Amino acid sequence: MLSEDLEEGKIIDRGPYVYFKTGRVPSPITKTQSDFIQFVRKQDRNLIIDLRGNGGGDDGFAHELARVLFTMGEPIPKTIKNQLLSPLGNIGYCLSLAISYGPEMGGGKEDCNQIREAVTSLQFAQLLPYHYQTKIESLQGERPVLYKSKVYLIIDSTCASSCETIVEKLSAHSRVVTIGQHTYGALHYSNPGIFVLPNSETVVRLPTLRQDYENDAGEGVGYQPKIQTTNIDLDSLSF
Repeated sequence: MLSEDLEEGKIIDRGPYVYFKTGRVPSPITKTQSDFIQFVRKQDRNLIIDLRGNGGGDDGFAHELARVLFTMGEPIPKTIKNQLLSPLGNIGYCLSLAISYGPEMGGGKEDCNQIREAVTSLQFAQLLPYHYQTKIESLQGERPVLYKSKVYLIIDSTCASSCETIVEKLSAHSRVVTIGQHTYGALHYSNPGIFVLPNSETVVRLPTLRQDYENDAGEGVGYQPKIQTTNIDLDSLSF
């Protein structure tokens, strides 16, 4: 079973494997998350990456970890982003960040300060124009040789949003095995605009970004593990 010393945010060498519990994935990523990426870049060790309790954040950690795990020229599953861009939508996005994360907005705080400066002098009519943007996000592996050791991703229903992006990218690798319970299933929509309907207390949240994945999972369903279990004994895992 999980030992008490296997704490979040620590890279723990257990001999046969290295254990890392990611925690949330902010922007920029934490020092320990960056250290873990560099460890994977330089080593070829059995890994257990614990994603339980990771409610999401930013996709940067998923992308960087995928790059150092996949080999050069090896395609990583693509993401197609369809986004509605408007000044009003940006304001709604920043409000939702402030409500959700407070002072822990990370890199989003700087972005929102820039948005605030840009829209302060605008008239209301200037906040309304919008345009659609479609962007295909393609990543390539950077590893010179194939990663030969085994990688376990421990997942459950608390793994959501950007945490599920980690599962989406890494589970396509031949040496990665997902274990645990299904993820939350909230990876397609983000950057919501928040509106209160006139003369009511009804709050409407409209997403301004939809993401479609090459290695996709159903909204509200999430990713199903290759090994489904609620009882995970780390020292009994097969490497």
